[in-house]
Parts: sequence; C-alpha cells; structure tokens
Amino acid sequence: MRHPIRPLAVAAAVLLAVTACGGPDLAEAEHYLDLSDQPMAASDIELATVDGEPWGFTDVADDRLTLLFFGYTSCPDVCPMTMAEINLALDQAGADADPFDVVMVSSDPERDTDEQLRSWLDRFDPDFQGCAGTWTTPSRPPWTTVFRSRRPRSPRASTWSRTAAASWCSPPAARRRACSTRAWARTTSPRSCRCCGRNSCELRNRGVPARPVHGPGRRRGGGPDHRGLLGAGAARVPEEEDPARILTLSRSGPEEGRPPALLTPTPAHVHVVAVDLRAEEPAEVSARAREVLAVWGERARDLHEGGLAALAPGAPTEGLRPASLGVTLGLGGALLDRAGLGDRRPAPLEDLPDFAADRLDPALCGGDLMLHVGAEDPLVVSAAVEHLLGLVREEATVRWSLPGFQRAAATAEDASATPRNLMGQVDGTVNPAPSEARFGPQVLAAHPEPATAWMDGGTYVVVRRVRMLLDDWFDLAPGERERVIGRRLSDGAPLGGDREDDLPDLAARDADGSPVIPDDAHIRLASPERTLGARMLRRGFNYDLGWKDGHREAGLLFTAWQADPRAGFTAVQEELDRGGDALNAFVRHEGSAVFAVPPALDTPPAAALW
Repeated sequence: MRHPIRPLAVAAAVLLAVTACGGPDLAEAEHYLDLSDQPMAASDIELATVDGEPWGFTDVADDRLTLLFFGYTSCPDVCPMTMAEINLALDQAGADADPFDVVMVSSDPERDTDEQLRSWLDRFDPDFQGCAGTWTTPSRPPWTTVFRSRRPRSPRASTWSRTAAASWCSPPAARRRACSTRAWARTTSPRSCRCCGRNSCELRNRGVPARPVHGPGRRRGGGPDHRGLLGAGAARVPEEEDPARILTLSRSGPEEGRPPALLTPTPAHVHVVAVDLRAEEPAEVSARAREVLAVWGERARDLHEGGLAALAPGAPTEGLRPASLGVTLGLGGALLDRAGLGDRRPAPLEDLPDFAADRLDPALCGGDLMLHVGAEDPLVVSAAVEHLLGLVREEATVRWSLPGFQRAAATAEDASATPRNLMGQVDGTVNPAPSEARFGPQVLAAHPEPATAWMDGGTYVVVRRVRMLLDDWFDLAPGERERVIGRRLSDGAPLGGDREDDLPDLAARDADGSPVIPDDAHIRLASPERTLGARMLRRGFNYDLGWKDGHREAGLLFTAWQADPRAGFTAVQEELDRGGDALNAFVRHEGSAVFAVPPALDTPPAAALW
C-alpha cells in the first residue's frame, strides 16, 4: 500500500495521457507521467478529506508529490477518464509510483457528498484521496495540472500533443458537461521524466493491456473488485478458432456483475420484450415485480448453464448448441412509481424528453419490466422468450416486443468487423470495450446513496425503435448518403480519413473551403467535441417486419447502455436536434423506453430494492 495521504508541501506539475473530451482512445495513445516542469509551489488551501481529516499543503516531506485534480463525480467523460488513466500509469510504474499521492478535489461540493466521492474514487483505487465540502479558493486554482496524450494523427503526420491547460472541470449546469480548455501543440519528442531523468522510464505505457486495468487494491495488494468496472468479455474467441463455431458452442451468462447484453461479441439475434404487471395497488405491484424478477432470474441462470432443452422436454431447441444464449433483465421507472417506490427511483431513470425525430406510438413505449434475450441462433432466442413469458403469463402481459438481428459470424468475412445496418452503413464504430478504462465510468452506474444503492454497479439502457425510410434513402446517390452520415460507405472511415477508427477531422476543408464533413452530418453533431464528451455503449440491431399499409416496417432496434442517459443518449440526441441532423429526414423514432438494469449478481435481480 502506498503512503497514506497526509498534508503535502508540494503540488505536482503534471499528469499523464488523459483522453480529454473528444481525445484519442486509450488503445491509440501513448501514456506517461510527464513531469516536464519542476513541481510548483503549493498555494494555501484548507480542506477536509472524505474521511473527515484535515487536508492542506503543510507539514510534509519534501520527497512527496501530489497529483492534484479538480473534478466532480457526475462528470461523464473527462473526470472518470482522468482517474482511470492516472491509475493505469501508476500501475505500470509499479514501485516507481511510490513518491506520488493522488488527490481529487470536488468542484461540485454541494452534490459530491463524502460518501459519494469515496465510493466513486474506490472504483479506481482506494488509495486515491478525495476532498469535498465547503471551501474557498479562486474560481480557477492558482496552479496548473497539464495532461498530455500523444498519438500520430496519421501515418505521415508528426507526433502531436494534446494538452489541457488546467485540470479544472466545472460543475454541470442544466445537465450540460463542461471540460477543461484544449489546445494542439506540436512536439518532437517526449520530455524526460523528472522522477528518473530518462526519456523512456518505467512510467511509460504504450497502449492498454488486454487484462482488466484497474481495481481497488490491485496495484498494491488484494482487495475487492467492486463488481469489476473493466473485466473480461472482450476476448472470448481465440484468434486461431473459427468465431462462428466458438459462438455456437459457447454458453453465456453474467461476467463480474455485468449482464450478458454488455458482453462481447454482440449476439447475431436479440429479442427485446417489455411487459406490464397485472396489478394496480402499490403493494400488489411490488409483490408481482419481486415474483416475476425472481422467477426470471432463476430460470435465466438455468438457461445459461444448461439451455432450454435440458429444462423442457420437447423444446424447439432440442439438438441445438447453446449459441451463447444470454438473458438480461431491466426495470422501468413507471414500475417504481406504481409500486410506491418513487423515492427509490434513481434520477438517471427519468423519462426522456421529446426529440425532433420522434413519432412515438404510446403502445410501443415504456413498460414495467424488460426482457432482453440474445443468441447466435434465432430459434434459440425465440424459444427462450416464449418459455420465459410462459412462466409469468398470470402475473404479466406483453406491452411491446421487437426482434432484431445483425449479420451472423458465419457469413462475415471478418467476424470482428463492425456490422452494417439496413442503410448499408457501418454501425457501431468507437464503442467502449470492456477492456478499456473508459468502459466502467461511461457504462456502469455509481449509486452510493442508500435509496438508490440497488443500482450501484448496474447500467441504464435506452431502447429505441427507429423506422428507416429505406426507399427515400436509396434514392440518394452513394456520395449523398456518405455526406448525410459523414462516413464512407466502402469502409466506414470518416470523410477525409483513411480508416474506420480514425478520429473525424471536423476542421478539414475541401478545395472550395467547405467542410469535408458537412455541418449537419450525423457524426459531426454526435461527436464528443459537440456533445462535451457524451458517450455510451451502442448496440444496434436491424429489424424487418415486412410491410404495413404499403410502408416498409424495417429499421433499427437501437439500444444504448450508459451510466446516466442524461449525460449520454439525451445529450447526444439534443445536439442532433440543435444541429439539424441530416439523418432525421430518413428515420422516424416510433418506440422508446428507458430501463434500469441492476448488477447481475447471485441474488434475485434488484433484491436490494424491495
């Protein structure tokens, strides 16, 4: 264990490789602690730690350095990424990290209670200290913390360094995110590290390891995993094996508290079903909800372990492989209100606002409970849905349902490639992977408050039924379709880029001075630069229900998994509306719902809620 935090005499000049709003992914960046300047003299500051101890820059040994960061726990991007990358760099440093202490000072003390801040920091490292409460310092601190991230902008370009001039991150206002100022500055080589005087020292890390990269107590001894913010799931298919065969033979199920819907690879087929409980009085609603969740939770474990054929003789899946069948359960906000548990309803579970592309049918929206079933085979999915609904037909009735599909691994030239939707566009680029540091803070919720602790470590899913106007879409020339999205049809690369995973160059202009990526292109408006860092895990599936009244009933079953929809899906959708998203002319959002998905533990789902 590192030295305990105590009052320090020195403030650190800097910190490492942080992916600021819209910055490069961890896997693309070169991460290092860059002590390029001498430590600055600390200013007077008197705070209290979350443990109730006084904290300030006095009476400390001269050989200690404080890596100081100002942020807030509801920050959707910069703050969690900073903490994750600090932890990553110190982990790679090993014993060389001993001179460093990490302190986060909350810039939102009214909402960052001691309990909230402690719980949030524990997800990165329990040795990290936090300070909150009432305090008086200038609106911007009198010292500067510089974050650096290096990556080649293209194979031919020089190395660039992205810097954030001050670590201050303002509290949110009206649910908008605020990030530190940013600038681009050319550099020719990394600075030498003050701790050892070498350009290539142990504090450097080139990329993210495939294993989990953080967890309380991991760097300096044992400790709980807090349901695993990172963890496994991204590398379930060995490269030397046939992906289609592996997925067909494999069994699924929760991993480290994460439900199957969050794991990778994404299944080829899903069916999302929303049900309403057959009850009116709060006590009866509560009892029915507990009963249905308990039945589904137990049977889901049986399905994951043995498959339907082992449970029900004569099942349609007799003779079929497991096909990576996975069942995920969720609760709607209206259920909590109907059950008299409105005070236990987390704020992220609030109803979505109205959006410009909405043409919502109330019959296709909402629901008390969600059943999300995925597998590699459509018959496996269908039979599991029928079985699970049959178990609760006396307690619940189907409100709406929608099956979805992607291309199968068996038909893909590259099973790891991003799939395409019915518009022919690559759909799902720049998704956080479970092995990346950003996954936990962006996808998994933190709820240390007792009233909402039942969702601590869970996630929130926004489900949207998006009908595509495919006739109108394919009337466009291919080049026009590319400009609507902002990506090439051939390989999914952003216009002006070389590869699918290139960062869109939103400043690029063509010979006429027009933006290479149009002002109303979908990826421009949805970019983190425009949404101040909003991100989510997007899982899109096609649906095709034939024709109705002469209109094609086909489109996208869109699911967005995030720690807080207000800072993820809603923030992105509002920016799309403000910018006049060109894609809105070709889609209609007809169904919508938000569900809370509790952590998938051994107990019945949401057991702590009741």
